[in-house]
Amino acid sequence: MRRILKPRGWPWRWAAAGLFLLAALALAAWLALRLAPLPRALFEPPPPGLALVDRHGLSLREVPQQTNRFAQPVSLGALPAAFIQATLAAEDKRFWQHPGVDWRASARASLDLVRHRRIVSGGSTITQQLIKLAQPRPRRCACSHPCLAGPISSTPTCRTQAAGCP
Repeated sequence: MRRILKPRGWPWRWAAAGLFLLAALALAAWLALRLAPLPRALFEPPPPGLALVDRHGLSLREVPQQTNRFAQPVSLGALPAAFIQATLAAEDKRFWQHPGVDWRASARASLDLVRHRRIVSGGSTITQQLIKLAQPRPRRCACSHPCLAGPISSTPTCRTQAAGCP
């Protein structure tokens, strides 16, 4: 009679625990993205600037506020389809395949960071960039992060930025 060998020992237990932990983290990240509120600034129109008009009400010049130099509301129908396609091709190739966070692009950018020891490319989506613009936060240098300080701090750019981020 043959005996079926069962995997024994610590490697299998650690692998199972690691898979369970990875699944729990993925579920927590998914729930956090679903339950996190969107910034209020996304739903508010940009602050108005100074509009100079002639006596018939035709716009002569618009002087935007300093904080929103490039903000001008435009309806989606007013944009050419080629412009939308070009923007998606350049900024977020997989825009229609992800729910707002492209984990594959983030993993690729993280691997590039580890491999080249500097930021080679970003992995943010158009949705993430919109949230970042709507809710600005102070920039942080990658080398000021404790997890990344060791291997990255030997690069010349990080040494110059150690005192403060650009």
